[in-house]
Amino acid sequence: MKKISGRSPKFSCGGYTLVEVAAASTLLFVGIAAATVLSLTMVSQEEANHRVSRALHLQECAARMFQLGLSGSEIDALLPNDPTIRNSTTTAPFTKISFAVSTVTTAGFGSYEQGTCTMNFSPSPSGVGTRAAGTWTGGNAADRNRVLTVVRPSIR
Repeated sequence: MKKISGRSPKFSCGGYTLVEVAAASTLLFVGIAAATVLSLTMVSQEEANHRVSRALHLQECAARMFQLGLSGSEIDALLPNDPTIRNSTTTAPFTKISFAVSTVTTAGFGSYEQGTCTMNFSPSPSGVGTRAAGTWTGGNAADRNRVLTVVRPSIR
C-alpha cells in the first residue's frame, strides 16, 4: 500500500494563487474597458450621423421650398431652429440657410432662376451649447458647409 503523507486526499488538489487571480482580473478589466470605449465611440458616431442626416434633410426641404417659389427670407423663417444648423450670417438678422439668386438664360430653354443654397452645420454635438432668443450657440469649430444649386422657372 502507498502511504499518503500528512494530508487528507480530499484537500490535496491545488487552487489558484493570488498572482493568477490578479492576472486574470487585470485581463478581464482591460477587456471591459475596451468594450466600454468601443460602445461610447459607436454612440458618438451614431449621433454625428443623425445630426448630418437632419441637416441635409433641412437643406433639401429648403431647396424644395425655393422651387415652389418662396424667397430665401421666407424659407429661413419657416425652417425650425435646429441645434445642428449654425447661423450662416454673423450679423443680425441671423440666417440658418442663405440663398443667392440669379437669373440664367439658356438657348432653347429661356430664362430661369438659379439659387445657390448655402448651409453651415455641425456634425458633432455641442458640449457647451445654449439656447437663447430662439438661437442655439456654442459648440466646437467642426462646422461644415454644404452648397446646393437649385433651379426654378422665373415666376417673380
